[in-house]
Amino acid sequence: MIWERGEHGRDEDAGPLWAESGAALHEPWMGYFGVVPFGQVHGHSTVVRFAERTWRCAGRIRHRATVDWRARHVRVRIGGRVFTGIDPGHGRTGADEWRPLILDDAHVTTPSRR
Repeated sequence: MIWERGEHGRDEDAGPLWAESGAALHEPWMGYFGVVPFGQVHGHSTVVRFAERTWRCAGRIRHRATVDWRARHVRVRIGGRVFTGIDPGHGRTGADEWRPLILDDAHVTTPSRR
């Protein structure tokens, strides 16, 4: 599953954990049978073009996606999990507006030292 190849990304060997484009992340997981083992938060490469407010992905991903255009967040539901893309637009010109992702019920943990 992690190294599945396909026509869905720029690097066909990347797999969903190291994918560059949003579609390369989502398409392999959409072919997974059962509950997806985890969701992901990823940055920069998303399934939309925020500046133009247009989509860069197939309709099957769009139907599972919600976009917060002002925050620059995209949430895609797949196999019972949520994949969240965040693009703060820190490129050459930067975005006029964006918001960090806040996980309301998150707990920060540190590894125990033995």
